[in-house]
Amino acid sequence: MTTNKKNWLLISMFVFLVILIFVFVSYIYQYKKKQISGCIDDAAIEKINKELAIINKSPDNEKLNKSNYPQAVGIYCENGKKLIKDFYCDDLCPDYNAIYLLFEGSAGVDDCKKFDGHVVRGGWGIIGCSPLAQDSN
Repeated sequence: MTTNKKNWLLISMFVFLVILIFVFVSYIYQYKKKQISGCIDDAAIEKINKELAIINKSPDNEKLNKSNYPQAVGIYCENGKKLIKDFYCDDLCPDYNAIYLLFEGSAGVDDCKKFDGHVVRGGWGIIGCSPLAQDSN
């Protein structure tokens, strides 16, 4: 075999191997996403946020019972992290309170970076981290 044919063969094998690795990684990624059965996607998150926006409007928010929270919501499809609805009250309780959709255990900017989420701020600072941007109270 000539050197040109050997080089062509090596390049072809390399390209084939790169494509094979790409297909394998893509398959594994999709498989992992499917492993989280019943997970919550962005469309469901937007629906929940719209519902919370209605609940959080005054005067309805004065009827919120802090003892009912936090509530487990489910698992976020994109990162496998648990989502909760949690009660937050600013300085003038119960006038300025709301329910937020947050990653469980998220407390600051570093958590949001780790969870690939959005910081949710209240009157007294960071409330937690949400999968999608949402309005604060």
